[in-house]
Amino acid sequence: MKQFCTVFRFTFIDAVRKKAFIVSTAILLVLILIACMIPRAIEWFTPDKSGAPNEIAQAGEGAFFSEGSPIYLMDESGAIENAQSYLEALGYQVNSIGENEIETAENAVLNGEADAIIKITSSDEVPTAEILIKDFMHAPNTASIIDQLNNAWRAGKLSEAGADEAILEIIHTSVPVYEQALGSMDLTGYTFGIVASMLMFFAVYFYGISVANSVAMEKTSRVMETLVVSAKPSMILLGKCAAMGTAGLVQMAGIILYGVVAYNLLVPEGTMIFGMQLSFSGVTPVNLIVIILYFLLGYALYALLYAVCGATVSRIEDISPALMPVSMISMVSFYIGYFTSIMGNSSGAIEWVARYVPFCAPFGMPFRLLNGSVTVSQCAISLFVMLIAILLVSGLSIRLYKASIMHYGNRLKIKDLFKR
Repeated sequence: MKQFCTVFRFTFIDAVRKKAFIVSTAILLVLILIACMIPRAIEWFTPDKSGAPNEIAQAGEGAFFSEGSPIYLMDESGAIENAQSYLEALGYQVNSIGENEIETAENAVLNGEADAIIKITSSDEVPTAEILIKDFMHAPNTASIIDQLNNAWRAGKLSEAGADEAILEIIHTSVPVYEQALGSMDLTGYTFGIVASMLMFFAVYFYGISVANSVAMEKTSRVMETLVVSAKPSMILLGKCAAMGTAGLVQMAGIILYGVVAYNLLVPEGTMIFGMQLSFSGVTPVNLIVIILYFLLGYALYALLYAVCGATVSRIEDISPALMPVSMISMVSFYIGYFTSIMGNSSGAIEWVARYVPFCAPFGMPFRLLNGSVTVSQCAISLFVMLIAILLVSGLSIRLYKASIMHYGNRLKIKDLFKR
């Protein structure tokens, strides 16, 4: 344990003193400050525009749904007489339901078996329609639905009216429509999830490379020979990985704390982004703890591999080719986790890989966690699989590290490592 602590202390102090660590921290703090000042600057330079808000909330078109998908229609009052036929004219499969079937319909929308629920209620002379969707990523073409509901209602009223004044009044009257998401994903959660996944990748990637460079530098400068005399190779490997991970965690914690303070002090309350209120409701203490666990486990997994790569070279110029295999694994894993997240895939083999394969999970699961698209059991299984993978990789890495740490000359090949 004393050997581990000695290596840990030396590596940690050396890491936080480097210019790269100080400069990267300063740049991130400045970027956070600028990002938090933008809403305030917009508020300062935007003239105050008073006036009544538009009573009709019309949503934009969904990106992943086409006409012809199933939707539910609940109109027990018969306020819009021909609503079903008008919606079917768009190509939707319209299923009429009653109040007692609403819970089943909501589960169907959340599970992706239906696109939306349209609830029509009678209110004075003009009925009200409410469209329930899973989230903003999974919405049908609500604009066309709104138009058809208006057309159906106006057609029914026009058939009853006979005076020109009544016709003009009906033409200028619209059905109030409100959109409500049943899922937990919103625009800010989606954006913050993307940022979290990208930060996770850069943190794991660059801190892992820092471990490899540290090992390679000490080996090529012959410092490693002194370290091997005073500490076991396994303690050197684990101590270096733990120290760099701690340095990264301290940096991330400081940046997050700074971001929270800057947000509370600089960002105006009720700030809107693309018409939606800025909210971090998905960033709970539990979610943050789980994301930190993914960072620690993801970093540990890659850092062990990067350290072995750094130990296989005898010249610092050879470090880039040595890191190529692990760098390729990390890049491919990141793209699998990242793109399956932002595309909203919820099933299939690739989604399974993004959630449970240890190399991919650190990059894909934070987004899913922040947007409520994974369950507690799925997170637990994913973390458990990562932990098992780290134990297996650590045993293999220690063996390879011992075999390569004192080898000089040509860079060792994989088959030569296993022969030692």
